Amino acid sequence: MKGVLVGIALVVAYVVVSSTIHFVVVPERTPPADDRPRSGSIVRLPGGSTFKFLITGIESSGEVMRAEWVGGPEAGIAPHTHPSQEVRFEITQGAIRVVRAGEEIVVEAGDTVVIAPGEHHSWKNAVDGESRGVFQIRPAGMSDFVFLQLDRAFEGSAGPAETALQTLILIGTHGKHTAWPIRTIRFLAAPTARLFGYRSYYPPDDER
Repeated sequence: MKGVLVGIALVVAYVVVSSTIHFVVVPERTPPADDRPRSGSIVRLPGGSTFKFLITGIESSGEVMRAEWVGGPEAGIAPHTHPSQEVRFEITQGAIRVVRAGEEIVVEAGDTVVIAPGEHHSWKNAVDGESRGVFQIRPAGMSDFVFLQLDRAFEGSAGPAETALQTLILIGTHGKHTAWPIRTIRFLAAPTARLFGYRSYYPPDDER
């Protein structure tokens, strides 16, 4: 029992010290309000996808983010949930395999799939070559900013686990309507993750 209490005390002490250093002593820079993508901007996502923005959150007053999507054979997104956002995917070439609320469907060229807010989902390219489509999130929230930050963090190359961790830190830091469990996990994970190079803001290349 004494060993367990000592272990708990050490964990609490680490969280207090590391969080104080990360959030108070040497806090990360706050992103400028205008460091957001605009229509025409292109970002690379881990897993072999690219987005070319058609309209962004900052251009639509937060109403919608829409982008042309191109994905290679391994392109896809790991299981996740948008608590308050609707996701719409219109496929114009190829096909994607979507798992939505435990049900798997194949969405082919000419089809549209809609993911309701709070619906757990993932998707992956279902053909050997490229697939293309139009990806939309409503309301936009900070989704375009998070995509831009993932591009700067990984330059299009990262595994599912590190992508998930970086996304958690970004959403937990900058998401305007992020659920408290995500913010709590981010608060606990961010200080340690920072030791391994994961940050809550990546400025443009010319400012690093």
